[in-house]
This record gives sequence, structure tokens and C-alpha cells, in this order.
Amino acid sequence: MALLESLLLAALLALGAGFVDAYGYIGLGHVFVANMTGTTVLLGVAAVHGDVSLSAHYVLTVGAFAAGAVIGALLKRFTGRGSLPLLLGGAVLLVLVVAPSSQIEALVLLAAVMGLQGSAVARFRSISLQTIVITGTIVRLAEGLVTTVLGGGRAEPHVHEANIHHALTWSGYLIGAGVGGFALERFGVPLLLPACALLAAALLLALIEAREPEPQKK
Repeated sequence: MALLESLLLAALLALGAGFVDAYGYIGLGHVFVANMTGTTVLLGVAAVHGDVSLSAHYVLTVGAFAAGAVIGALLKRFTGRGSLPLLLGGAVLLVLVVAPSSQIEALVLLAAVMGLQGSAVARFRSISLQTIVITGTIVRLAEGLVTTVLGGGRAEPHVHEANIHHALTWSGYLIGAGVGGFALERFGVPLLLPACALLAAALLLALIEAREPEPQKK
């Protein structure tokens, strides 16, 4: 995987995830569909306050995310291709674009798509990186910047390259969330945008996998 391909892939995935997470939070009852840390916190708070309805929403979201991750992992295990879970996720987003869905159905499907994405690709060249959450990404970026400035320490094999990936993923997620919030108010079919990003990422990864001697494995 060439450096520019890796950066483009990470950017597309981060943009899509940020968009979908903003869409879920703003448009589907303040539920995170990619950030399961946030959703787990919301579940705990709702459970303590005895809010059965909200608790059910959060449980369904976490369960759908886990199911999507399992399906994605199985697809990748049996085919050796991370592009297939991405392709499936993009197809599900297109279904949500063209077919009416309830809030619950949208939550479940969007969370499943994020689970598929998370299991599809977690390494970009030599760098371990998730594109559906950014907490760890910010920590790794901070560590990498300290190593770059002070030297030494335990770091990725190519710390400068890792810093670029982490910074790009963080900013991509932020931009995607901003575009998602804007598109909800101005664009009639907002989920078409992350669907295109995810399908473009699937195509790019498929081209990379077809060229590489060994399929990319988790």
C-alpha cells in the first residue's frame, strides 16, 4: 500500500465515520453509532435513571455494532479481503438513502455499518489505526509528537508517517462530523455522502488488495 493510497483510504473512512456519528447523534435521538464508548456511557446513565426506552435504544445500537463487527471479521477471515465488509457497509447506507426507515431501524443499520468498517481495516501500512473512534488516535498522535520533538521512546517504526496518519484521521473525523451536521439541515439525502465515501474506500482497498501478493489480513 503506497503512502498516498494509505492516507486517502484513512481520510475517506474517517470522513464517513465522523459524518455518520454526527448524523446519529443529531438526527436519531442523541445516539452515537460509531463511538461505542460514548454510547456505553449513555447506556449506563440511562440505566441508572431508569429510562427503559433510552436504555433499549443504546443496547440495540451496541448490539448492532458488535454484530456488524463480527460479520465483517468473518468476511475478512474467509475471503482475506477487507474491501468486502466496506462494500457491504456502503450498500447498507445506500439502502437507507433510497428506502424509508424508522429511527430504530436507522440506528441498528448505521451501527452495524460502523462495526463492519471497524473490522475491515485496522492497519495502514505499518500503522495500527482505527477510523471509527479517535480517542486512541489522539493519544498516539501526542506520543508521536513527543517522540518527534524529544527523540527516543517507544514509537511506531515510522513515527513521522504515523503522525501524519493520526492527524489526518482526527481532522477527517472532525470535518466529517461538521459536514454531517450541516448536511442534515441543507441536504435532502445526507447519507448519500458517507455512502459514497465508504464505497470509494472499498474500491480503493479492493484495488490495493488485488495488487498485493498477500491479501491484507487483520
